[in-house]
Amino acid sequence: MQYYDEKSKHILINYVSIFLIMVIGLAVGGYQSYLNFKHEFQQQATHQISAIAKLKINNLESWRMERMGNAEFLSQNSILTSLIEKFLQDPQDTETKDRLFSRLESARISYHYRRVFMLAPSGVERISSPATSETIDPHLLAEITPTLAAGKVRLFDFHQHQDKTIHLSILIPIYANQNINQPLSIIVLDIDPNTYLYPLLNQWPIPSETAETLLLRRDGQTVLYLNITRFNKNSAMALRSPLTKTELPAVKAALGQTGTAIGVDYRGVPVLADMRSVPNSPWFLVSKIDIAEVFAPLRARVWETLAFIGITALAISTSLIMLWRQELLHFYRAQAEAAAALQASNEKFEKAFMLSPDAININRLQDGVYISINNGFTTLTGYTPSEVAGKASLDLNIWANPQDRQRLVEDLQKTGTVTNLEAKFRVKNGAMKDGLMSASILEINGAPHIISITHDITERIQAEKALRESEEKFRNLFNNAKIGMFRTRLDGSEMVEFNQKYLQILNYTAEELKFVPSASLWADPREREEMIKLLKTKGHATDFECNMLNKQGEIKKCVMSMHLYPETGMIEGSIQDITERKMAEEARRESEERYRAVISNAPLIAFIIDPQGVFTLSEGKALKNLGLQPGQVVGQSAFDLYHNYPSIIAAIKNSLSGQPTRNETEVEGTVFDVIYSPIFNAEGTVVKVIGVANDITIRKQAEKKILHLNVELEKRVRERTEQLQNANKEMEAFNYSVSHDLRAPLRGIDGWSQALLEDYQDQLDEQAQEYIHRVRAETQRMGHLIDDMLQLSRLTRVEMTKKQVNLSAIAQAIAERLKQHEPQRQIHFNIQTDLCAECDSHLMEAALANLLENAFKFTSKCAAAQITLGQTEVEGERAFFIRDNGAGFDMNYAQKLFGAFQRMHKESEFPGTGIGLATVQRIIHRHGGRIWAESKIGLGTTFYFTLPPFPPT
Repeated sequence: MQYYDEKSKHILINYVSIFLIMVIGLAVGGYQSYLNFKHEFQQQATHQISAIAKLKINNLESWRMERMGNAEFLSQNSILTSLIEKFLQDPQDTETKDRLFSRLESARISYHYRRVFMLAPSGVERISSPATSETIDPHLLAEITPTLAAGKVRLFDFHQHQDKTIHLSILIPIYANQNINQPLSIIVLDIDPNTYLYPLLNQWPIPSETAETLLLRRDGQTVLYLNITRFNKNSAMALRSPLTKTELPAVKAALGQTGTAIGVDYRGVPVLADMRSVPNSPWFLVSKIDIAEVFAPLRARVWETLAFIGITALAISTSLIMLWRQELLHFYRAQAEAAAALQASNEKFEKAFMLSPDAININRLQDGVYISINNGFTTLTGYTPSEVAGKASLDLNIWANPQDRQRLVEDLQKTGTVTNLEAKFRVKNGAMKDGLMSASILEINGAPHIISITHDITERIQAEKALRESEEKFRNLFNNAKIGMFRTRLDGSEMVEFNQKYLQILNYTAEELKFVPSASLWADPREREEMIKLLKTKGHATDFECNMLNKQGEIKKCVMSMHLYPETGMIEGSIQDITERKMAEEARRESEERYRAVISNAPLIAFIIDPQGVFTLSEGKALKNLGLQPGQVVGQSAFDLYHNYPSIIAAIKNSLSGQPTRNETEVEGTVFDVIYSPIFNAEGTVVKVIGVANDITIRKQAEKKILHLNVELEKRVRERTEQLQNANKEMEAFNYSVSHDLRAPLRGIDGWSQALLEDYQDQLDEQAQEYIHRVRAETQRMGHLIDDMLQLSRLTRVEMTKKQVNLSAIAQAIAERLKQHEPQRQIHFNIQTDLCAECDSHLMEAALANLLENAFKFTSKCAAAQITLGQTEVEGERAFFIRDNGAGFDMNYAQKLFGAFQRMHKESEFPGTGIGLATVQRIIHRHGGRIWAESKIGLGTTFYFTLPPFPPT
């Protein structure tokens, strides 16, 4: 007996050890399965979020490009500019105002702007669509000056008005058609983000309880949330997060991090987030979903795994116990085995029934009363066993359409089974679920029952709906793409499908193209044969350049990319019209050839040096002066070739450091003037140096010759100056001689004439006395003439002292002297005050005296004489004038006006020597000015003269 006790203990220990090892193995396998499922769910969620984020980024970028493109079109619309110019010239022109309003209204309605209005450069509102009395936001007014200064369309980012509404604005500067520097106005396109942007951001293409998209902008040391978040309806332009909270995906995105990561959102909840920057904008996009939702399906898998492990462990333990019992109880072996098998089967069925992830329920066929439900039913519907006990499915209103149950019962009664019946169910909280049901008839206690299994296909239905929507979006993208897209048959028989851009490229309508074989659209059949061969070999072709024929038979240069589907014989592809690009490339090649021809034949050297100092270009006729051929030094180092020329090495190093350099260098007897110009990339780094060397050997030789001639010339000038000084001294002596020797006889003639008149007056008749008076007058006139000649000769020798002189004061003094000389005359002097000039005061006093005395003399026969001194502008130059209403003269003789001894009137009418105006001309010329006159006989004369402007202070 003790033997059997020891054996039973040994067997029990062995079986317990085996049981523990198998349970541990199941636990390890279950945990590894849990990790695999967790990684799979996270990867699936990551791909899903990234795809959605990429789609939203593309939509945002397209929306922004479309809005900016619309604004650029308006800024370059000359018709709109003409309307604005016409409206600003006459704001009361209702017809122009209505036309301008109509254009603004059309732009607002076509692109769904909240408001389109026009502002003056001062910020005053001119016109608005729709008409409204709302005030202009001060932040928007502050953007007017920078926009006009930049001269281009600007997007005024998200901003909040005083009424707390959020806007985006596009500012369009409008300049005059004929003067691009004259701003006319600012057109503002006011955008309500609630119309498109916020719905776009808030929409999530698949069902989710926590997923959302955040649009952000960095604002100082914080991240500003630009849109309405899912869990904070007042977050737009109000919610901020400091940049120090680096655990937030929003902060990570603002700091430049991209990709997916796990973090904590603004609620403090762990999330899986995708972070991206929106191209060409200050915005960042964060697409996220709660970690709890990502791993929600994992809990069901965990329970399934635990159930499997539990069932398996129970089966193992039961088997081991049975074996142990078999060893000890031979008598009850058969009974124990049968009982254990039955118990295991029942337990398996019960576990499978209760732990199945699908909803399983048993109902009476007659009235639908629930007999039993499993955990999957509770998970799917929310009803517990106690809540459904004794109640029918129709009583609980579970069937969304009661006719579905009627159909189920009828099919079961006919065939006994129903497979894959799709129906909608209403769960406990009122939500609708889609289910896929299979059922059969089960006999319990002789009564027919229905056992049904329902699989939740709600997510699949929603995914199918999302797929249909995605296909619809693809169709819209296909039809509205900016490049031509098409589907055709490999045999070239017909065009199966094409978009609007394809029709535009070939100038066909959709109806016309349906009857045109696709092969006939190729200008060169050989190109199509080459394309077909490439498709059959590789299955695809990219950037294939070809010539196509449009409807008018014109050749269009195009580039195509295609993909062949051999199983259907269909080709899908895209096409772009590159005719203009090809023409531009051809023009560029011709330009480069002309440039190379010019450089190659120009009498200079053009070269390019890379950052290492190696020649990459060497052209020009002047290379032969160095014994070189074009391109001969390409690939060689300038530092090695010209190491014996320190000035060249220094100039190259200086230009490679970013400094433009110019120097003269003599190489092998030839002198070059070399200009080194550094070329920078976008980062400010020198990528090459462009140089031009001009052969100036002949010029340098000429400069040396000129230098020698200048020395000779300076020597001659000194000699001539000395001769001129001697001549001036001789002239001074001659003038003194003339003044002394001529005046003595004249004084004698005048004196003896006066003595004759006084001593013999009684003996002379009146005619003789008249003759003597004439002799005396002529001698006195000769004296005045000598004085004027001496004064004229001195003007070229007297030294000038320039200073600021008040011409008005000098003229006023001369006028007073003239009026005192003849007080009986009715004469009015109109002298403008504070006329100043930089001049010699004594010379200008002489010039003004001659001009005013001249006017005084030639107005002597006027009853009311008028003499005016003033200032005007002639051909952009300041000019002084003296105007009178005197006798005037014939302008046909104006060329003799400033000649010495030239007179325009008889001596008997207006006496004078004819020297005064010649004197005035010399004075004005010595000052660097010019003088001229305008006159009409009997209507007076105006003398104009200019003086150089004041020197800068």
